Amino acid sequence: WKQLVAPSKARNIIIVAHSYGGVVTMALAQSAQDDFLNRVKGVFFTDSVHFSLTKSADLNGHLVKISKNYVTSEKPVATLIKSSSNDVARYSAGHKVHEWTSWSCQDTIFQQIKSTLN
Repeated sequence: WKQLVAPSKARNIIIVAHSYGGVVTMALAQSAQDDFLNRVKGVFFTDSVHFSLTKSADLNGHLVKISKNYVTSEKPVATLIKSSSNDVARYSAGHKVHEWTSWSCQDTIFQQIKSTLN
């Protein structure tokens, strides 16, 4: 983050992460809190295994607001599975196999990225 993202001029950053990438994203959010609050506009997980958010209430509120986690489920893509005020909302990825969740919900995620940036 410090070498690539922080020095860039990008003002609207979107993160897409699969599985353990959720844990990495939470660690990045914690270490670059100001950047996350000001520049990260969307976080889209596919079957993230993050076990918690961060230690910052402000940052957690931001993450809950701008993030979605598409999880293994046979329900149609984007069906709300679980919403919470203290974690990223979970939506169906439209597939019951962990390794296929990114592929299964990619069109939905790209549509949401476009919507977020417009």
